[in-house]
Order: sequence, then structure tokens, then C-alpha cells
Amino acid sequence: MGTKREKELEKERGLEREPVTVEALPKRRVVIGKWDLQKRLADVMGSQTGMERLPAELLAVSQGDYRDLARWAYAFRTPRALSAMTLAMDCASYASGERLERIEREGRSALLGATIDYPFPDICQVPGLPRLDEAFRAPLESDIPTLFISGTLDGRTPVENAEEVRAGFSQGRHLVIVGAAHSDPLFLSSPAILETMGAFARGEEIRDSVIAGPTWNFARPFARSLVDDVLVQLKEGNYATTVDWYHEQRRGFGVDSVYDFDERVLNELGYDLIQADETELALAVFRLNTEAYPGGFNTWDSLGEAYLVLGDTIRAIRNYRKSLALNPENSNARTILSQIQEKAPVQERRRR
Repeated sequence: MGTKREKELEKERGLEREPVTVEALPKRRVVIGKWDLQKRLADVMGSQTGMERLPAELLAVSQGDYRDLARWAYAFRTPRALSAMTLAMDCASYASGERLERIEREGRSALLGATIDYPFPDICQVPGLPRLDEAFRAPLESDIPTLFISGTLDGRTPVENAEEVRAGFSQGRHLVIVGAAHSDPLFLSSPAILETMGAFARGEEIRDSVIAGPTWNFARPFARSLVDDVLVQLKEGNYATTVDWYHEQRRGFGVDSVYDFDERVLNELGYDLIQADETELALAVFRLNTEAYPGGFNTWDSLGEAYLVLGDTIRAIRNYRKSLALNPENSNARTILSQIQEKAPVQERRRR
């Protein structure tokens, strides 16, 4: 038995020697190779939910099942809009010549290559993007009280980054959250985080501290793919028969199910289908998820988005309102409703 790294390297070599063609979605085939696997791994390094599913996904890949990887690759390659502000900001800071040389050198031997940086730095060669001069890289120094927050499993802005910057802050304090990944877990994974932030904002004395973060629940491997079988049911039958089949499978297997019935599975499939321009099929998948999880605010939010893509503003509004009723803190639904409300037909507004 080799180490996990040795096994992963062997799988990468296999894809490098012989890329494979996989049907990612109905009538959508994609060729995947070593770079796709590297980029997929790099992309989940800052996400707790992504990392919780990673062992099961890698097990499937090691057994020759590339379907999940293929669906990710197809969605990743689908053209999408870039934020001009984000692009300009990142390219303005760019990287020093020394850092670029190091990235290129280490990328040749690193397990994930330099995929975590893609599409940078190459995209910054677009004409017209300004660059800051080297003076802006000088170490930051300040005597203003500053609270740094970082997580031990944050693959994007790790603890070491915070410590490097904090060195120039004479009144800097550092809160380290054990087990926290990027984004929301840095603020929401423990009540102690908000308590510390509140105390700091009130001017109370704060010391460097390390606290326990979120509990991790790793996904287990499943014998069959719910995504594939739902698509087969929709293709060979209709929506009603698919709903019956879904509920029968869920009742029949219970906790020992051969399928992953987690809410996110069909939600992610729906968005993959939208990106593949299979919006009607995506709508059926999102509807199925609302029947499976009628109390899940996110299922109704996603269904509202599908209707919006199809141009059905009235049904989009109804579903966003349903989502907001289930979770009044759903800022996405609130924002979209405010954006489309004035475009809704007059008769829909009268029903409120």
C-alpha cells in the first residue's frame, strides 16, 4: 500500500498519459486530464464542504469513476463573465519577479502544479490593466489596534499569512480557529468569534488566542450516483414518475441508502444543467429538490433562479418569496426580489 500522495501522483500520471472522455451531462461529453484533477483539488482547498466530500470523490476517481470530475470540468469550461473590478485589483498588485520565478519553479514539481493561481498571472497580460509600482510591497506597519482572524484549514489565506502581516502591527492580536476553512467559517463557526470581535470593537483588551472551530462531517462513498440515475429517470420517463421513483428509493433504503440524498446533490446538478443550457431539465431537478426538502430555503431559492433564467418572472418571485419566508436572513433572495420587483406584471404585485 502506497501513501495517499503516491496514489494521487499515480492517478495524475494516468490522466497525463491517457486523458479520458466522459459524458458529464446528457449529450455533453468532455475530455479530462491531469490538469483538471489538479485544478479541482486546488479549488476545494478553501471550502469546508468541498473538502468534506473530497475523500469520497478521490476514491471514485481511483476506481476509474470520473463522472463527478467530468461534471465539474464541463461547468468550469463553460464561458462565464469575469468581474472587471476583481481582475483589475488582482492584476494591479500582480507579483514580484522573484515571486513569479518561484511560482514557475515550484509549479513544476508541486502536487497541484500552479493551478491554484489560474487564470493568474497570464490573464494580467491583457492590455490596459494598470500595475502598482514595487513600493507598495513594502511591509505594512501600524500602531492601530487590529484583530487578525485565520483558520488552520484555510488553503487561501492561511495562518502563516496573517502572522507575516501582523508582524508590522504593534497592537495586532490574532485569533486562530482550529479546523476553520475560508470564508464563512472564519466568522460563523463558533460563538466565541463574534464575542471576540465584539469585545475588540468595544476597546476591551484582547489577547492572542486559539479556539475550537467547526465540526467536520466527511461524506461517505455511495454505491450508486443519484445524479446519474435521476437523469436516466427524467430521460426515460417524466417528472411525475421521477418523483415517485425518488421517494420510493429514499423510503426503501433509509440510512443504509446506496444513494447520497443530501440536499446539495440535486442542487448542484441543477446548476450544472443551467450552465449546460439544459434549463428545462434543471427546472425539473430543482422542483424535485423542493419536494424532497420542502423546508430547505435554498431549494426554493434555486428554483426561483431557474424560473428567472427561463424568463418566468412571476414564478421566480413566488419561489424567492417562499425561500425568504423560510429564512428571512436569505440576503440573496431579498436582493433579487428588489431587482426584479418593478419588472413583475401589475397583477402579480396586486396579489401581495
